[in-house]
Amino acid sequence: MPIKSNYIIIASTVLIVAVVVYSAFYLHQTNKEEALAQFQEHKLLTAKMEAVKIEVSLDNLSQEIQAISSLASLQYRDIREMQKIVNSLFKQIKTEYAKSVSVYDEEGAIISSTDQFAVGRNYKTSDFFIWAKKKENKGNVFISSPNRIRNGDQEPYPYPFFRILLAAPLYQEVWKSSLRDKFVGVVTVSVDLQELLGNVLQSVNTNSKHINSWVMDKD
Repeated sequence: MPIKSNYIIIASTVLIVAVVVYSAFYLHQTNKEEALAQFQEHKLLTAKMEAVKIEVSLDNLSQEIQAISSLASLQYRDIREMQKIVNSLFKQIKTEYAKSVSVYDEEGAIISSTDQFAVGRNYKTSDFFIWAKKKENKGNVFISSPNRIRNGDQEPYPYPFFRILLAAPLYQEVWKSSLRDKFVGVVTVSVDLQELLGNVLQSVNTNSKHINSWVMDKD
């Protein structure tokens, strides 16, 4: 066989192999990109579902806390009746991952709470209390950024616990020459964000055992 024919056969073989390799690589990349796109679409859908479930849960709690903030027992500081209301609300919202319900006076001291160790603590300089004292916030609910909770002097193990605080101002209607509002305190609900997220993740990813989720505030 002439040498020239050998060159043609070798060149043809190399070309065929190159085409096969390129086709296989292109097919692999196409499948990879398609799988990645489907994965990203699934994660985006999961995140949206998480956000909606969290929003619904917090909205339900906001409505509950707004409702009790309008009760005369809290506005006029009927301590005995106040404690009954606080305990009743806590029992009702425990399924929403609430950890405590507390009532504060106009100076920031806790005067009633489902957490007996919290009574007497003062939060006068806290963001939620400063926010509540502004009259334009009457009828609204403050939702804090996630706060890391310590377990006494020891860091929580194996993961940190994060809680958020929902707060509603307490305003008492006072009649003088005209109707005006008098700030008399705050009612708050503490929510375990970690438990809430765990429940949401389990409900939207039933086939997965280990899932991570990030929650970021507006900053």
